[in-house]
Amino acid sequence: MTFDLAGFGGLPFISAPVGFFGYALMVFYALVALSTLSLNLSDFGRLRLQGWVGFIALALLGVVLAQLFVLHFPANILPPPGLPAEIQRPGLALFALIPAFLAGGWLGIGPAVVVGWLTGLSRAIW
Repeated sequence: MTFDLAGFGGLPFISAPVGFFGYALMVFYALVALSTLSLNLSDFGRLRLQGWVGFIALALLGVVLAQLFVLHFPANILPPPGLPAEIQRPGLALFALIPAFLAGGWLGIGPAVVVGWLTGLSRAIW
């Protein structure tokens, strides 16, 4: 196992899902996230100036913490055929979801969904 203090080393890259199951899973996750967000839109209406500042700060903190303090596990992974990409070992970002948990407790479910989505998207891209 290796420990990365900063995982922003490579260029941002994201690829499309592989096969029907990958697309179906992506659509399912998107529907669950959008339905949860639509049921909790009132949480955004209750935010005042301090809440919006906290929401933006937690969203940025989630994006940054998704790439800091990453624990990489040993794995022998072959590169996918036809993609000139360097394979990275699986990693666990230790503090990535703390901002989403804080947003859920302080700001409500709607802002927590957005903070978690931004955190996960930044983890997937890098």
